[in-house]
Amino acid sequence: MPVNTAATPPAEPARSQTIPSVDRRVLPIDGHVRNILGLYLSMFRNYDEAARAIQISKDTVAKYFEGNPNIALYVFDRMFAVLQEKGGSERLKAAMDGATYEEVVSRARERNGQQIDNVMYKMTPRLRDILTLYTNSFPSRARAAAKIGINPRTFKAYVKGDIASFPRGRFEQVVAVLREKGHTEKELLQIAGVSDWSELVAPRARAETASISENDIIQEVLTRFEAGTLNTRTLDKNFQAAAARIFGDFGSAIRAAMKQLEEKLGRQIENAISKGNFIDAFKDIRRLEQFIGTYAMRERTVNRTASYGRKKEWSDDVKTMRDRKNRLKLQVFKALRIYDFPDDRPDLVENIRTPDIEHEVSAYDPGSRYEAGDMLKHPEFGVGRVLKVAEPRMVQVTFGPRTGEKFLVMNANGPRPEIRTLQ
Repeated sequence: MPVNTAATPPAEPARSQTIPSVDRRVLPIDGHVRNILGLYLSMFRNYDEAARAIQISKDTVAKYFEGNPNIALYVFDRMFAVLQEKGGSERLKAAMDGATYEEVVSRARERNGQQIDNVMYKMTPRLRDILTLYTNSFPSRARAAAKIGINPRTFKAYVKGDIASFPRGRFEQVVAVLREKGHTEKELLQIAGVSDWSELVAPRARAETASISENDIIQEVLTRFEAGTLNTRTLDKNFQAAAARIFGDFGSAIRAAMKQLEEKLGRQIENAISKGNFIDAFKDIRRLEQFIGTYAMRERTVNRTASYGRKKEWSDDVKTMRDRKNRLKLQVFKALRIYDFPDDRPDLVENIRTPDIEHEVSAYDPGSRYEAGDMLKHPEFGVGRVLKVAEPRMVQVTFGPRTGEKFLVMNANGPRPEIRTLQ
């Protein structure tokens, strides 16, 4: 039955803007959700393309279409967003059958309906004795595991004590089976060494990933940007799991970190320009160039076999980043009065022009002395500004976006600097 029984359906399914991009709840796959899944899959040639579009594995997509009772809400949210963008409002409205997005996702629930604590039993040696007794009542361990709905390998790990706790619900099934086979409650409690099953209750161990915050992940990514590589093969598994929990996947964490890097370095560059600290401004611009290059290389690699739309999306992202970086770079040159450009289109190289100040600038003379901030006119490189005195006879000069920075000799005719012996 449709959730919304109103005669007139909304013009377009409403989608809350407050739903988080990654939600760890699950949504039962009912008629409305199944319609959305079918419409989503119809837009792609296969599971692989459908999975890449929402950045999950094709096996996960296959599960949703082949009998899984629930779908992760954040996955449904991504599918819905793709359909809103590309599926057509009429087809989407028909699939929703008069329901709104909010009405459908209102049925979402936590993955585990029970409280997070008091749902596990401590795996003591005596509890393992009960599991062994249970296992021995079946022809094989696999049959014993199947009876309570546990994977045989996982059940073996429980029996061996490799896992510190056992699900309470499953253990209640074990006790029920043993009672059916003639064992009394008193006998089983005696084997377990307790007077009541509640004595075995233990808080579920908090996963290590739960202690990893969004900021921790961002800092890890920033460290990798500094190192010049975003290879995830060496990434700790706990960080990968935490990135999936918070961002959906590690790639989304990288994009979030890149956005933070851009904003942070942009502020630093603008602040350096306002203070006339052009050395730091150029240093941060070079760092930004390095980070954009690292990001572009990573996106090119992971999207090597992606669809044309995805490739265009990341290449447009990189182009936008480089355009913003170039605008910052040109702002530095404008502040240095080396180059000028119209404010409306500073990104066009042909619009860059040398300001009419050449008559104010003295020709470069290797025998003269220069200080930071001095301007000079080089016969080959043109007008430049001294950034700093690098050595007693050397200055660092920037000549604008076409030529960049050069080191020039100064004070060539003066006394030689003191020569110090390196120890």
